[in-house]
Amino acid sequence: MASLKKRGKKYYASYYVNGREQRKALDTENYQVAKQRLRNLDSAQSRGVLDDTLPRKVKIFSRGSKSSCRPSRKLVFVRK
Repeated sequence: MASLKKRGKKYYASYYVNGREQRKALDTENYQVAKQRLRNLDSAQSRGVLDDTLPRKVKIFSRGSKSSCRPSRKLVFVRK
């Protein structure tokens, strides 16, 4: 079950996927619209349609020698 939270003027949905808390911006300042979007999100989650598309971990590899302290701009996304 998802819950509704307000931060500043915007509403966010908080829900759990695979035992981890996920938060999603509902992109609205209206309470009624936020409740409707929360219901849609909760419905999608119960049907199993809600996917966890965000990467879990980000590894940063440095170029050059191993003793170099400067990380490179190359990011590798790892999914579980």
